[in-house]
Amino acid sequence: CNILLDSKMDAYKAIGEMASVFRGMAFYNSSNIFVSQDRVKDPLVHFTNASVVNGDFEYAGTAKNTRFTICKVAYKDKDDSFLPKYEYIEDSEGILRHGIIEKEIVALGCTSKDQALRLGRWVLLTSNREQESVLFRTNKQAEYLKPGDIINISDQLRGGIKNGGKVKAIVNNNSNDISKNFILLDQPLDTGNYCFNKISFIIPTEEL
Repeated sequence: CNILLDSKMDAYKAIGEMASVFRGMAFYNSSNIFVSQDRVKDPLVHFTNASVVNGDFEYAGTAKNTRFTICKVAYKDKDDSFLPKYEYIEDSEGILRHGIIEKEIVALGCTSKDQALRLGRWVLLTSNREQESVLFRTNKQAEYLKPGDIINISDQLRGGIKNGGKVKAIVNNNSNDISKNFILLDQPLDTGNYCFNKISFIIPTEEL
């Protein structure tokens, strides 16, 4: 990666462009600028029908014109005096299905053909694999989430299985009788239709 800033530009835009080198994105949060990278991460929050308003998840597919089949990547070739060059990457199967839908990008900091090819392949693969978005409204559970964070969604209406809910009360009578110590859930749990050996809880802390 080689970057030379030789002209004035908006600072936030410059940070965003530099973050794009490692598939990142810049964003404001509490008067500060942070950067998040698109990479493999552990999910931070698990959302179910019980934790969203009206229990509804709204799904939508991506537009056809965002499923690119050709990517044109501009880069500067370090082996040829850093002159501008272009690499074309095609998805032959995608062209047969959707036709020619071209995406042109400038690979900031890219100085080799192999780097440009990898970026083009990533653009084509991502645009054709990430074909769905989901919209929902929730509560404080999502307050500390930031752009780029990973979440889990268990939608009973879509998957047919209820994987979560809310705790209404915890009753502890300090008794050895199990029936007097219990956790009251928001709905009856049909244990006959589920196969599990543990229950996990998300407990709020002062940090949240």
